[in-house]
Amino acid sequence: MTVLHERGQFNGSIIVAIGGKAVYRKAFGEADFQSHQRFTPTTRSCIASVSKQFTAMAVMMLAEENKVNYDDPVTKYIPELPQYANGITIRHLLTHTSGIPDVDDLGIDDSRLTNDEVLKTLMSQSSLPSKPGQRYRYSNTGYMLLTLIVERISGQRYRDFLERRILKPLGMANTLWYDGWPHPLKSAAVGCNQFGKISTGAGGMYRSYAVGAVGAWM
Repeated sequence: MTVLHERGQFNGSIIVAIGGKAVYRKAFGEADFQSHQRFTPTTRSCIASVSKQFTAMAVMMLAEENKVNYDDPVTKYIPELPQYANGITIRHLLTHTSGIPDVDDLGIDDSRLTNDEVLKTLMSQSSLPSKPGQRYRYSNTGYMLLTLIVERISGQRYRDFLERRILKPLGMANTLWYDGWPHPLKSAAVGCNQFGKISTGAGGMYRSYAVGAVGAWM
């Protein structure tokens, strides 16, 4: 990792564990190229699409409480979606088989993208590239719709639901969900691409990898 950092190919924190016991922790480079904040072993980092596991868990908790069924039509909870969404179910969204394009295919892939903007874009679409259940098509858009469904069923902001129902009960004090902009986390990393531009991400979960019990967050 030292060599990769010296080549300009890695900035981040590393934790190595054997049998659940951490044997090595170290941080490399900057967490924010704009403020030049240094990476430390406790810097929170966005775990991107691993966030989807928490979204799926939230839906499964609501299903276990009989507040939602996996085969419910998505339009039951988001009725403002166009007619093309009539055949899409919660299960389709969870398994990436809804036919709904990813955000980059919709031309709206942006680090400041909100669920409301995603919904507005989908409302302007007239059809799907493929029918629901016809093929696997990885879709961040589908999981954004799931977070909206969780909010509408629970009556809570998504981040509040996660904190109260998942993070606090599991003692995940170093994990949080970020759903706003500008970036409010002084101790968090801001991802950039090879051109120094803030990169986009599919998930808003931030986790400090190098603190706490190893493996306790997965």
